[in-house]
Order: sequence, then structure tokens, then C-alpha cells
Amino acid sequence: MKENVNLLVVGSGGREHAICKALLKSEKVAKVYCAPGNPGMTFDGIEVVAIDELDFDALKGFVYDNDIEWTFVGPEDALVAGIVDSFREDNLKIFGWKDDMQHGKGIYFFHTGDRYEGSYVQGERTGEGIYYHASGNKYVGSFKDGKQEGHGTFTWASGAVYEGNWKDNQRDGYGTYKWNVGDSYEGEWKDNKFNGQGTLIQTDGTKYKGGFVNGMEEGSGIQEDKNGNRYEGFFKQGKKHGPFVETDKNGKVIRKGTYKMGRLEN
Repeated sequence: MKENVNLLVVGSGGREHAICKALLKSEKVAKVYCAPGNPGMTFDGIEVVAIDELDFDALKGFVYDNDIEWTFVGPEDALVAGIVDSFREDNLKIFGWKDDMQHGKGIYFFHTGDRYEGSYVQGERTGEGIYYHASGNKYVGSFKDGKQEGHGTFTWASGAVYEGNWKDNQRDGYGTYKWNVGDSYEGEWKDNKFNGQGTLIQTDGTKYKGGFVNGMEEGSGIQEDKNGNRYEGFFKQGKKHGPFVETDKNGKVIRKGTYKMGRLEN
């Protein structure tokens, strides 16, 4: 986008108000107009324009007269009436879809403050796209039928990041999660939890490689501390459980025995 551009938003409701506020946050935007808008928008620095959303000729005239770089369309009535085709026939830049079922690429602003940029098929987010949450979270990747599906990266406002496979809006398959404190997990997921084989590395130097069930160590695994000492044995619900062997960094056996739910038996 160019510097110091003027933008026009078509509509008058809460969705359009949210779009205008989001656009005003950009340092590249000089003015945001809304037609017809509503009086409350003026308190947020939005300039309202008394032009009906279905008066395409008047809207296009305003675009020409006020050097509008892009027009954003909110109301479905305007989309159904053909505003996108009307603007594009005159080579005017517009974000919207050609009919009442979004199909192709575009930007959609939600009244909650969320924003989606990417592909649509028959009104559903499908294909590659970016979903910005008002909370500061962001997802970049594949969508199917309106949900995160396939490969993608989700970044939380806290700084945590997950990159990997998704299914039905949940982490499912192989992926890597990095906490904002520095811990990380790489491995298999199911139902948004560690499930299967994986490696968990903590900032204190502890490393675990083995099985997980519902986010906890389960089955056979190897746990190594920052000094290189290793525990090789079994786990249950995140606790040492079953026969084990402990060795030092040189491979020398320190002890053998059996744990029962985290307690040394012998």
C-alpha cells in the first residue's frame, strides 16, 4: 500500500465501524471515509459521507473526487447488487466479492475486531489465508470449510508459537510448539495435546524423548538432565513408573530399579 492513502468503507453498521477503526491504525493511511456511516463513527476519527451504499455512481464519483486508493465493502446488499463489478468496470480498486457467496481472495472484517485475509470458496474460508484475532493472536496457513486445516503457524500474543499440522481448528499431526518462556515440544499431536512420540526440551536443561498421552509422558522414554545424566524407563501420567536404568554422562550405570507413580520402590 502507498503512503498517506485515503480509503472508503461502504456501510453503516458495527462491522463497518470495526473495519474503519482497523484501517485507521495503519501508519500508511491518511483518512478513512465511511458511506453512509453513522454519527458515532466521528468520535473515532472516521469521516462519514452521506451517500447511500447502493448509489454506486455517487460512490464512484466520491472515489474520483477524493483520491480514494481502495474501497472496502461491508453490507451484503451492496455485494449482491453488484458493487464489485461496477467499480471494477471503471478500474477502481475495491475489496469485496462478486456475489453474495464469497469466492476468491479478499479481506473480511468481523464486528469483534477480528480480520481474515485470504481465499474463500462458496462462502467458507478455504485455501491459504491469514486470520488476525483482536486479542493479538494470528494464524497463517491453510483453511478448509472455515476452519484451520492442513499446515499452518499460530502465534499467540504472549509470544508462544505453534507450527505444524491442523485438523478441525485443532493441532493434530506433527508440529512444533515453543512457549514464550523458551521451552519447546516437537512431535505428534492429537486433539490439541501431545499424543504419540515427541521431544520436550525445558529451559532448565531437562530433555525428554518418548511417548505422550493427552499431554503427559506415557510409555517408554528417556529423560536427560542438564548434566548429561539419563533416565531410561517407563512413565505413566507424567510420572516415572516401572523398571528403569539411570546412567551418568559417560554411560556408567548409577542405579537400576523400579518406580511406582514417581516413587522409587527399590
